[in-house]
Amino acid sequence: MSVPTPAHPPRPRRRRMVAVLTAAAVAAGLLGAVSPAGPVAAAPGTGTGTLGQTLTVSDVDDLDPEGATVTVTGEDYDVAGFDLATEGMYLALCVDNGPLTAPSPCVGGVDIGGEGGASRWVTNNPYPGTPAISIGADGSFTTTLTLEAADANVDCNDLPVGQSCQVVTRMDHRASGDRSQDVKVAVDFAEPEAGAHLALSPANGLFTEGQDVVVTGTGYPTAGPGLYVVFGPEPENNTDATMYGAQVFVPSSAIASDGSFSVSLTDVEPVYTGADEEDYDFTEGGGFISTMRAHGTPDANGDWARSKPVTFRARTATESFVTAAHADFLGEEPTRPELAVDTAALNQGQTKATYLKDLSTSDIWLAGVVNRLYQDTLGRDGDPGGVAFWIGRLRNGWSVARVAASFYASPEYFNGIGGGTNQTWIDDLYDKVLLRNAFPGDITYWTSEVVAKGRGNVALRIYQSPESAGTRVEGLYADLLGRTPSSGDVTYWGAVVVKKGDLALAVNLANSAEYANRAVARFP
Repeated sequence: MSVPTPAHPPRPRRRRMVAVLTAAAVAAGLLGAVSPAGPVAAAPGTGTGTLGQTLTVSDVDDLDPEGATVTVTGEDYDVAGFDLATEGMYLALCVDNGPLTAPSPCVGGVDIGGEGGASRWVTNNPYPGTPAISIGADGSFTTTLTLEAADANVDCNDLPVGQSCQVVTRMDHRASGDRSQDVKVAVDFAEPEAGAHLALSPANGLFTEGQDVVVTGTGYPTAGPGLYVVFGPEPENNTDATMYGAQVFVPSSAIASDGSFSVSLTDVEPVYTGADEEDYDFTEGGGFISTMRAHGTPDANGDWARSKPVTFRARTATESFVTAAHADFLGEEPTRPELAVDTAALNQGQTKATYLKDLSTSDIWLAGVVNRLYQDTLGRDGDPGGVAFWIGRLRNGWSVARVAASFYASPEYFNGIGGGTNQTWIDDLYDKVLLRNAFPGDITYWTSEVVAKGRGNVALRIYQSPESAGTRVEGLYADLLGRTPSSGDVTYWGAVVVKKGDLALAVNLANSAEYANRAVARFP
């Protein structure tokens, strides 16, 4: 089946032009009194899908690259094979990659959380608490989009030949490989005005606890001393940063010759006290990320002064859980794409137990376990070959306890941190595994066991002792629940970690309501 050509095909980029009046026109008396020009009428555009769907955008010509709000209407999306009750689509401004490839990337990303105006989730089956645009029984919907020509990742005015940005519908993440609802309408942005331009990633839906924002500038002056990037109220051509919260100085040496720069504005929080000792709160809106000329240097023409609004929101309970699990099991918070994917999986029905098991058996988690053993026992980072070897052992069924015992029993540990004698090795093993000094009787007993059965046997027995298991239970309770376990918990779970391993307890604790509630408090 051929793919219908959109009713509004891509247009070549063009600049606003001043009409040239010819001498002939003047001579003919055609230049009379010129009345002021009226407002330019909107030029709608329509695209048609392969199954007869139509998508109409209220204005597609010469859009303001800094942001233009348009009305988008869809009709006849009730096509065969599309379940209006359960399925859905994304509506966004994306790069068209051809009829068989998903339109991507999209300016502003694809936002199922509904915190920004750059995209919409069109579905009758959203996740609880997630805003979405409903679809009528006849397959129709209407909404608005705020279209900007560029963000930190995409510039619709600077694409390779043959590519264009189009307002598109496409199936959502639940059927992302299905191209049946791909409908596209080309849009045309005016060339940006000369001077500085600012792009933020992300700009909408920043978490209220604070979030880093990548700030990209183009066309800025390169004269010294440079500029401030700040968050707070919208500046009025000022160079005083005392009223702002998060801020970073970009020296002129960090601005390229073409006026471009990129910097991370860290911990952008809506509530703060400025250096002017005033309290500010932009939780409900009114906050901007702005640039201004630095160090009080005058900027009479406002060449350094640019601003973009940002919005904030709290995490959902599921997002808080995913963030806590990533931080606890993988050692770092998830990226926004990771957060979106993992949250969507849980909202679609994946159990927390399955999700946590996947994290605790991932390469990242296993590499972290192995590297911690390298540091704790050998005092160094693991070499790639060694880390891969021990990850392989863990994947082939070795317990963490068995791998740990192998590290503690290794000649490198024994002759290094272990002190080189059975007595010093036992004493250090107690300090590392049991978190206390060995008594003389302990050293006498275990020294004889080393001679009789070897270091590997002794290391495993000490590591798997009830005392060691109880210490590990206490550590996991502190790390995951932020509290001390009861004596009954220590006894019960100590036996479990000896039999099933530490990960069994870690997954169980992180799957509890207590952990989920604490996650909301840790990552609001």
